[in-house]
Amino acid sequence: MGLGRLNTDRFGTSLVEIMVVIATMGVVLGTTATTLHRIYRVDADVRAEVHQMMSVSDLAARFRQDAHAAIASTASQENRLVFELVGGQTVEYRFANNAIQRTKRHGEQVLHRRSFRMLDESQGNFRVIESSGRHRAALAILHPTRELRIEAVVGLLPQESERKTQGNSK
Repeated sequence: MGLGRLNTDRFGTSLVEIMVVIATMGVVLGTTATTLHRIYRVDADVRAEVHQMMSVSDLAARFRQDAHAAIASTASQENRLVFELVGGQTVEYRFANNAIQRTKRHGEQVLHRRSFRMLDESQGNFRVIESSGRHRAALAILHPTRELRIEAVVGLLPQESERKTQGNSK
């Protein structure tokens, strides 16, 4: 029996082999965790964007309906726009706390209130523009990454109903 002979019939693993496997697993898990974090972040950003776009779409439809039904509109320096409707009703749009708030009133009584949430860091701007004898109400939503504009002709529906009434009386 010689002293230099190695035993090649071993059944276990060495400490070095175990350390290599653990290090490899650590790299794989770290990469997986980073990837999952990025995927969840993108998912949250996309959900926020979709929610904001749906809110803007609802706002645009409501804003145009109110503008078309209005008999007059006024924009003020306090970042608000008021539509005067037939029958003494008013609809006020106001930008506050990253949301556009719509309040419909009859006199002082609040009939309906709704808030349209905007992205953080958004700002709103209301204007009434006169061109070619028509008034247009304009809402600009400003965000560092984009700018959205909603415009509508004020008094479109009352004028059309007057024309129909005048046409029927002839």
